[in-house]
Amino acid sequence: MTERTPPGVRWISWLPGDGFGDAAVGYLGALDALGVPLTWTVLGWGDAGQPVERRHYEGPLDHLVGRAIDHDTVVVHLPPGHHDRWREEADGRRIVLCTTWESDRLTDSSVDACAGFDAVFVPSTFNQQALLTSGCPTPVHVVPHCARRISRVEPAHFERIGDRFTFYSIGPWTTRKAIAETVTAFLDAFDADDEVALIVKTSALDHKAVRAGRGLPAEGPSGHEVAVWPAFASLLAGRRNVPAIQLIAGHVPAREVDALHARGNCFFSLTRSEGWGLNIADALLFGHPVVVTGWGGHLDYLGGDYPLLVDYDLVPTADDPPDDWFSAGEGHRWARARHDHTVDVLRWVADKRDEAAAIGSTVGARLARDCAPDVIGRRLLSLVRPSS
Repeated sequence: MTERTPPGVRWISWLPGDGFGDAAVGYLGALDALGVPLTWTVLGWGDAGQPVERRHYEGPLDHLVGRAIDHDTVVVHLPPGHHDRWREEADGRRIVLCTTWESDRLTDSSVDACAGFDAVFVPSTFNQQALLTSGCPTPVHVVPHCARRISRVEPAHFERIGDRFTFYSIGPWTTRKAIAETVTAFLDAFDADDEVALIVKTSALDHKAVRAGRGLPAEGPSGHEVAVWPAFASLLAGRRNVPAIQLIAGHVPAREVDALHARGNCFFSLTRSEGWGLNIADALLFGHPVVVTGWGGHLDYLGGDYPLLVDYDLVPTADDPPDDWFSAGEGHRWARARHDHTVDVLRWVADKRDEAAAIGSTVGARLARDCAPDVIGRRLLSLVRPSS
């Protein structure tokens, strides 16, 4: 008698290219390698999105997209809220929420949304604490993101940068990612006489300008008014003897982001907070040190004693300008990096390059071991399939 294949898992997430979608690829790949039957509902970005048909999707794990399988568990991998449709479609099956958060608490509506799930899992203890502090009524588990296996990547070449020691930052031009503060700290730490450079990979749009533009006429702001380059140029205005710096604005393929990781020497971010920090983790997996704000989910793998953490002040999110990705929550806080300490840490890295590189390679090797896909896959399996 042929043994019946156990029911599988339906996974619902945004497209790769967003943090939720990229993390989903890691989790799904880990479960797939363990032989778990899977079907992946890939959504367009924003809110709950609309499912993307397999014939319109070209990307990792495309064989799982829209696959017809018997399943007894549904994983909704999205920000809290906008889940009513997927709970209805679960039709009595076990339903699990995978989510992340970047301030120290959730909104009441997000907490209420968590109540409709059998379990919630998040990538970091930072996220777990935020949910529990906010009164999440559903059990909250921690399942770290999978560490990517980094294959050999040809480093990107930047004519203007040459062979200078290169700091680099990756993230959209938003309030939370604090790219403007990141650039300013670099400009204050170095000048043109220093053999260092900064490469900034960011969005084509200044998302704070997009939010501000909602008050403009019905046709909305022009591309010029919300493009990122005026905000970038304003940071350089009036400065003399500027160190080497290059802006990459807009979407580039994932392989080009990897080529930037391969070329860079030290990842640098003054992010207000991260639920996990995929780019931080990837930089470590490429063997690089990271200079980053000392608060958020990335401390789970960096450790509180990591020597390149930047000092910070916890501030209300309402103290920062909103953008079209973020709105302040009453009583919510996140971290604002201290500028002077940032400058000191950057100069230390530039002066002690070998020591900094050793720090990065040591932490990266630990991350690759502790968050290997087989390790995380087994941890995830015990949550989504508790009877396995």
